[in-house]
Amino acid sequence: MIGIDNPRDLIGKEPFELYDRDRQIFRETAKVAINTNRKVNAELNSKLPKSDISINEYYKKNGVEVIDLAPEEREAFQKAIVPVWNRYRKKIGNDIYNFTILPGSWN
Repeated sequence: MIGIDNPRDLIGKEPFELYDRDRQIFRETAKVAINTNRKVNAELNSKLPKSDISINEYYKKNGVEVIDLAPEEREAFQKAIVPVWNRYRKKIGNDIYNFTILPGSWN
């Protein structure tokens, strides 16, 4: 383990700019944290009691207004958000991007 006596040891010349080696450490640590979070959530989810209703039925039963879009409305919405998703694609990953953007992914 690396000890850091002074937080400025992590900071480059510009304020809050990390050195490349430290940036890589943070990225690798974030990947471990993300994967661990997903694994723990999947394990917890598998232990939850199962219901025989869809998520839409659950929402409606619990007072959440669900707005069902017509297929052409859904398609127009998906096309409209593509520029936003493209902007964040690297951050969110291809699996979420593809799930959201690919035709038929919301059916």
